[in-house]
Amino acid sequence: MTLQELKAVQPLDLTGALERFGGNQALYIKYLKRFPSDPSLSAFSAALKAQDSLALQESAHALKGICGNLGLTELYTAFASIVMLCRCEDTVAALEQGKALLPALTRTMTLLQDLDD
Repeated sequence: MTLQELKAVQPLDLTGALERFGGNQALYIKYLKRFPSDPSLSAFSAALKAQDSLALQESAHALKGICGNLGLTELYTAFASIVMLCRCEDTVAALEQGKALLPALTRTMTLLQDLDD
């Protein structure tokens, strides 16, 4: 799958992301493909399972930054919302949004694994 094909099926700020990567498409793709193995993802999943609001906030904050830099706009927005809910101490809503995000997160990781080098 090419970046253009990915953009057609996944909300992606390709222009902004490429600017952040200095126009280096190969480097950008390298980091997109690394995203599924980022430790913050497993920390996020563990925080959801443990219902740990502090760990959820920390992992969601890290993932918000990563997704923002990678141009993964749908995930960026979702993680930003989870961080805000955690900061407002609305743990129940944050956990619900986190669980609701899992299918989109799984779909994105699958798409990124199919990305051409």
